[in-house]
Amino acid sequence: MKGELVSILTADHVRLDGFYVEAASDISAEGPFDAAVISHGLGGNFYGAKLLKHIAAFLGGRGIACVLANNRGHDLVNWSSREAKLATLGAAFEKVGECSFDVEAWTDFLTERGHSRILLAGHSLGAIKTLYSAANPTAAADG
Repeated sequence: MKGELVSILTADHVRLDGFYVEAASDISAEGPFDAAVISHGLGGNFYGAKLLKHIAAFLGGRGIACVLANNRGHDLVNWSSREAKLATLGAAFEKVGECSFDVEAWTDFLTERGHSRILLAGHSLGAIKTLYSAANPTAAADG
């Protein structure tokens, strides 16, 4: 699958990485979505989950661009930047209430790429985070 490695910065200054896959150029998405944020489950990541890659290929073949999106809970432990400082993150340190920052940042990324009808999808804990973030925008997230 061809795509682009991308990085975002969340509103609370956490750097996250992902993989952006354009939709098939010869197909126009006529359904309700033109792009999707696809989130991994507990301790997962965007680069190791075969299921997420299959979902992206399926959607891309139907005219829907995708971003396979890491969130701050990727891998058991990870080190990232947070407010320009090294931060220990990952599933072992995650506060699920902060997931809204991640989902909204990935949605903003897709909006900046010209997409407006965005599907939020997730596997396992990623699905829970997707639902939580839809019900609790960052203005209400208290960590």
